[in-house]
Amino acid sequence: MSNKKELISELTPEQESQIQVYVDKYLTLANSGAYREVYKHESVSKLVDWMYTFSGFAKPMTILARNPYEAQMINQYLTKNYNTKIDQYLDSTDEAERSRLYDEVIEDVYKNISPVSDGNYTENYIFTADVFTNVLLGWWGYMIDVLKLESDINAEFLLWRELYENAGVYNAICNDKVCITSKYPEKISRNEAGDLHSTTDPAVVWEGMEWKCYYINGRNIPAKEFEMALDGEVTKEIYDAETNEDIRAAWYEILGQEKMLDVLDAMVVDTGTFVHNNGDIEEVILYKTRKSYPETGDNPYAWIRFTCPSTGTVYLIDVDPKYNTALEAAVSTTDLVSSVEDYKFDDRA
Repeated sequence: MSNKKELISELTPEQESQIQVYVDKYLTLANSGAYREVYKHESVSKLVDWMYTFSGFAKPMTILARNPYEAQMINQYLTKNYNTKIDQYLDSTDEAERSRLYDEVIEDVYKNISPVSDGNYTENYIFTADVFTNVLLGWWGYMIDVLKLESDINAEFLLWRELYENAGVYNAICNDKVCITSKYPEKISRNEAGDLHSTTDPAVVWEGMEWKCYYINGRNIPAKEFEMALDGEVTKEIYDAETNEDIRAAWYEILGQEKMLDVLDAMVVDTGTFVHNNGDIEEVILYKTRKSYPETGDNPYAWIRFTCPSTGTVYLIDVDPKYNTALEAAVSTTDLVSSVEDYKFDDRA
């Protein structure tokens, strides 16, 4: 009998449909708060102990932090102020004594750590206890469960998957005698494309030591610059002096178009009037900044302001700075017509 395995040349419709099931499973676990519910010392220690044993190392003391920044501060503190009770904990076989020693180490840590860092961040992360673990669990699990992949590591994978899903570790800093794990965030805000995004608050909110994670359309924005916009401290001089395009783009998103008109001292370039088929008169105004910017191809920012003739609603739309008349700029904002002459409506929705 031949031992040759049959190769998969293409997926069946059922197999293909299961891909999204596995993707959705781990996205939901990460985003819904489910991992936060299982983040307990007992379950996390089981995962960490398995990882260290599987890698050929002695089991460490596992410390649970509430966010990755807090974990870094704990790691820095213990690096400089190693607590010998950790050794006593590792040497002891009495669970009551181990529990007491663990509590004493934790009490010492949280009494002394502070949100002041020397910038010496560790990168002793390991893929088997990290947010990106979800990627491997999803794809490898799909291949085992759905495609029936046979491998020498299947048994270890299935055990690891169970341990990780029941531990909820965001990431882990792995040292010789101590492993410091982090909890998943309390809240995550995203835009329609799925990128981390919020114009009013941190896009990722963590429990524990304050760690402000601001994002605009997937770009991490420093807290100082983000909060400058929230507090109304961005002026034309500050905006023009900023050379980081991501920060300028963030300020633009946070402040909004109307505020940016004032901040950048935009000028009226042209005005125009449309007379629609139903007799409605629509006024439009073209604005441009006096200064050009790299993100617009060394051109000014440009906006067209519409005033709805039926409701009086006023709104702005970004337009290509190549337009010099308000009417042409207004027509460029719609796919319904292609010329100023055709920009006439019987009614407005």
